[in-house]
Amino acid sequence: SLRLSLDYMLDEARHGYGARLMSVGVHSRWSGQPGRASAVRDFIYIDDVLDALELVSRDQSKFRIFNIGRGEGHSLREIVARIQNLLGKELKLDWKDGRPSDVPVSIVSNTRARDVLGWTPRTPLDEGLAKTIGWWRAGER
Repeated sequence: SLRLSLDYMLDEARHGYGARLMSVGVHSRWSGQPGRASAVRDFIYIDDVLDALELVSRDQSKFRIFNIGRGEGHSLREIVARIQNLLGKELKLDWKDGRPSDVPVSIVSNTRARDVLGWTPRTPLDEGLAKTIGWWRAGER
């Protein structure tokens, strides 16, 4: 099985980094709380997740639990700054305080997936963000 380190739900992740995150950038609006700007998450592009799923489907090792993530953390504020840079515009966000139950930092080690499956994420963060923005713009979601 896979433990995905995603800062979005899989149903939102079918096209890149997720619907809520991209709607902020493409439409300059947020339909909820952006959360604590300093929260650090391990973002991964959906194509890399699909590559891992394919490899896991063929894996016959005894312990079939793998962390799937980039193994690097980025704050939500940093992600928004990257989106702003890719869009060429400043976004107006009303950052809210995080919830008391929010984990301040969530980064996984993908060492076992690399060693057993030969998997590593191939999509650089900015490339994945750009692809996701392109997908959003093409459909004007």
